[in-house]
Amino acid sequence: MFRNSQDGVQHLRGIWTVAQREIAAMLQTKGFWIFCLFYPVFLSLLLFVFWGVSMTFKHTYDDLDISPLSTLDFSSQFDEIRDFFWGDPLHYYVVDRSAENFAAAVRKAKEQRDYEVWSDMWFGASPPSIEEFQKRISTNPNFGLNQILYYRKFREIQEPDVNIETLDSWIENGDIVGYFIIPEEIMATDPSVLFVRPNKGNLALTKKINELEVWFEDLVTRVRQDTLLAQNNFELEQRQQLQEPVRVKIERATTVQSVDLPTAVLPQGNTVPQPPIPNWVKFSTIPFVYLFFVTLGSTANAMVTSTIEEKSSRVAEMLAARMKPSQILDGKLLGNCVVAFIGIGSVCVLVGPPIFLLISTFSGPESNVLTTLFHVSKLFTWLLFLLFGIAFFGYIQTALGSLCDDAKELFTTMYPIALIQMFCVIPAIVYALFNPSGRVTQVLSFIPFLTPSVMVGRLASLPIWPVYLAILLMMVLSVLTIRKFSTALFAHGLVSERAPRGMRRIFGLARKPV
Repeated sequence: MFRNSQDGVQHLRGIWTVAQREIAAMLQTKGFWIFCLFYPVFLSLLLFVFWGVSMTFKHTYDDLDISPLSTLDFSSQFDEIRDFFWGDPLHYYVVDRSAENFAAAVRKAKEQRDYEVWSDMWFGASPPSIEEFQKRISTNPNFGLNQILYYRKFREIQEPDVNIETLDSWIENGDIVGYFIIPEEIMATDPSVLFVRPNKGNLALTKKINELEVWFEDLVTRVRQDTLLAQNNFELEQRQQLQEPVRVKIERATTVQSVDLPTAVLPQGNTVPQPPIPNWVKFSTIPFVYLFFVTLGSTANAMVTSTIEEKSSRVAEMLAARMKPSQILDGKLLGNCVVAFIGIGSVCVLVGPPIFLLISTFSGPESNVLTTLFHVSKLFTWLLFLLFGIAFFGYIQTALGSLCDDAKELFTTMYPIALIQMFCVIPAIVYALFNPSGRVTQVLSFIPFLTPSVMVGRLASLPIWPVYLAILLMMVLSVLTIRKFSTALFAHGLVSERAPRGMRRIFGLARKPV
């Protein structure tokens, strides 16, 4: 047992010796310092300048009276940017106890208001009819993701005949943020609508629910006034009713959980649809994907380049004589991973503050956008599958690189990996970006050479924990298998004189005993 522990320590020392050599070699290159220092500093300064200019224009136009020049009102543009970061629509329910089917009239008025806003976006062209607009809304839940339409902010659950107990359970489960009760005397004097809402919630959610309350109050008031105007021969008392706004009385629910918990099937067979993933959440994954590919590609290429240089200078033969092939291969992987994470840390420290400042400025201090963009699960998944990707492709490319003596041989040996990345990895990650929760994406997540990139691409909608753990187990087994294959190939490649021709001979070398 003591002998085995000594062998293990010696093995780890050999790995760390190779890793130190890789780290020292990378720290002496200009490309490392350009990537870790020059680019982050330049991008950070650029973001700070953009933030300063934006805030200067905003404060200048906020202080001036430029009402005739509404197109130059920067405050409205900032509001549009904040609306872009709204997030999922708030789901609500309406209990109609009036005799006039008032909820249907409110729903129709809401669609008419959205249709008018949507029609203005056609800039003089003839827009489709309101029937076509209603059809698009009913068939496409992502319609109106630009936040201009109220349909995107507030969406009504139109499940018929839902009792109060079920609605309270919906609030408790976070499926709706509240429900309105339209009374029987809505057309009478001093009308009021009851709004039952959560008892607790974060600041961003509370502000959104307040906006829902004001919006519904204004909508009901307009519908009520139009209904009274449509009546013929109304008297003075009814004229006074036209000027009375509809007040919303608030009632707090006793208990409530987070509104981010989706529930597919609820009591009494009522179903609440899970809200769609906003486009801005999907697009926010693009920087994670870009940094993933840059880090993965540069790390794997660095491992291959160092291997070819060592082989051409006969250093590889000296390493092979003193250490096991697995030590050399693991040491290269460890050293380049350390260098990669030094670069990632430098980018986070230098570029992180201006990015946080810009997002918090444009989205508002009460928004939960930063929490959504940089959620712990996203950061953990990105880091974990970046390690899997570096190990998976780093082992393969380093083993293939050990068979080559120069860049020409490397190009002819690596073309299968390049074809896989071009025609398999890139299309898979693009599909995962735009459909992160689809069935095809779920299947692609279980294909080992696609799994790291697909999991990074679907950060907007990660799988549930049992599936997530199954993917992790599959990737661990895949990396161990690739490591065994690559170690055998690497051992023969370090002492080979010429790269073998054809994949059959490469697989033959991998099957030979070391």
